Amino acid sequence: MPGMLGVIDSHHTDYNEQLLSESIDLLSLNKTKTINFQGGFVSVSSLQKTPLKGKRWIEQEDKIFCFSGDLVGFPELPWHDIIDIITQAKYKKFKDYEGAFAITCIDKKNNRVLIASDRRSQHPIFYRKINSKFIFSTDLSTFCRLKESPVFNICWLYEFFFFNFPVSQTTFLKNVFRMPPASVLSYDFLNDSISVTQYANIFQAKSNLLERTNAFELAASTFKENIGKYYQGETDIACALTDGWDGRTMLALAPDANNVTSYTYGVSGCPDVVGASKTAKLARAKHQIIYFDNQFLNNLPEYIIKTVYLSSGLQSILRSTLLFAYDRLTNHGQIYPLIISGIALDELFRGNHATPNPISYDIEKIFQEGFNDLRQTFWSKVFEKKYSDFEKHIISKLEHLHKAFGEFTSPEHHLLFKMYLQGPQYFSGELKIANQFSTVRVPAWDSDIIDLAFSIKESALSFSAFTGLKRSGQSVVQLQSYLFKKLSPRFANIQVRNTRPDIALKHRLIYNFYTLLSVTRKKISSSFKKPPPLEDWNNWLNVRHERFVDSLVFSKDSLIKQYIAKSFIDKIKTNRDIHWLGKLITAEVILRLIEKKWTTTEIIETKI
Repeated sequence: MPGMLGVIDSHHTDYNEQLLSESIDLLSLNKTKTINFQGGFVSVSSLQKTPLKGKRWIEQEDKIFCFSGDLVGFPELPWHDIIDIITQAKYKKFKDYEGAFAITCIDKKNNRVLIASDRRSQHPIFYRKINSKFIFSTDLSTFCRLKESPVFNICWLYEFFFFNFPVSQTTFLKNVFRMPPASVLSYDFLNDSISVTQYANIFQAKSNLLERTNAFELAASTFKENIGKYYQGETDIACALTDGWDGRTMLALAPDANNVTSYTYGVSGCPDVVGASKTAKLARAKHQIIYFDNQFLNNLPEYIIKTVYLSSGLQSILRSTLLFAYDRLTNHGQIYPLIISGIALDELFRGNHATPNPISYDIEKIFQEGFNDLRQTFWSKVFEKKYSDFEKHIISKLEHLHKAFGEFTSPEHHLLFKMYLQGPQYFSGELKIANQFSTVRVPAWDSDIIDLAFSIKESALSFSAFTGLKRSGQSVVQLQSYLFKKLSPRFANIQVRNTRPDIALKHRLIYNFYTLLSVTRKKISSSFKKPPPLEDWNNWLNVRHERFVDSLVFSKDSLIKQYIAKSFIDKIKTNRDIHWLGKLITAEVILRLIEKKWTTTEIIETKI
């Protein structure tokens, strides 16, 4: 990863190529190649060291091919196959490519550009077409650096506030759109026209779901066959580890534990740090802890602004810890060229969710009860005179989701929402930041593993937290417990929170007794000293850096007040609600970066 851009314009010499090329390499850590042709130019950048080898561009007499992202299961970029797929229009073969990627072909002979997105558009690519000019990029910052001033899209703000992330093709810039998943976009230079071809359908639940032994055996064979390939390409690998199930599942299935260092971040003494340390010790795994120490706290305002800046506005400031963690972990990109993440396993197989992030209050209610109407009393106070526009836009997006994924109360809709919206939209910001330093791979987003979740009862199709059904703790964790027992027995007897995988597979009475014992011990322990949170945002924003926050969103020159009701902003200034404070700050930073054309992080005058 990191990025790619292209300009199709007969007056392409009017563009500042260097300034635009820098937008896909904001930390200047990568190697960048720019190729000019009659009618435009393309630039592609990549990390110095990646598990996927091979140059990211191929230039032929009549075609230019560019690649950005990562493919799993290939030691080197399969250019021969990619070129054949594009030139022969065999786009359905892209369905077999695992990973997050964007592929471009400039067809100089036929005067067109082809752009392919990955299966779920996890590595986003954006485009704009105005007046016979076509510009595309993996980074929204590119469009802010054009000569004409960028224009903010208030529809993005409506979606960010309601859903926590934009839906479908929406971006925070007017006339700039995000490519849909599993698609090939074709732009014809001469006709100034765009067409889009879909090469893969969305996942669907099987008509006859496997369960119990059959489901567990299919899961074991699927994980055994697929996880190993995510570790290929490097011998110096980091794997995220928390106090929960998912990171340790990835760690347990590593083909060679000697090549892997587990890592955990958080406030000293928080459950993730304590639990992960115990797990690593019992598993005899190498382990690195990244503490949110005084260096982090002192420089938090800088991390907040750079988080939005480096993610091209895809990441909320309430995840500014990620920039610090990935930078510290990789020593500014010098070590761990490959990082394995446990993201999304809980969503696929245990049906978990978290509110208000990444699932918003409104979406949680709609998933539980279906859609009746918006919370007019609340939202009219947020947007006031703009409320009718907000209401119309959000209802149109909800209708789109209903048409695409089915009934809101259906577990299948919940799973599709997480795979096609929450994953690509909410987590794309984290990956955008992380991939400035390293290549992050998420095995749970493997097509075979996603398909597994749509094939068995022991998945979110039965355990969705939104359905109101009784979610037995034992049944929810049995599939991953079976994976440990079958594929990595040494992890099967290491406690995970209040149980152990081997205990979760025993009789219900044994499981209940063990769990009760564990819970009782924890209650006794916490009665003496309550553990700190993983991230202490209330203290960080409302105490430690209150002045910085106020200088951004509550000052006379704040930009967000043009779009949000003053009474609502005043309310948040008083109650300091972290969820809404995070949204206001994120939107404010984006607005100020747009104003600065995304060329600097010096967006406020107040010293921080």
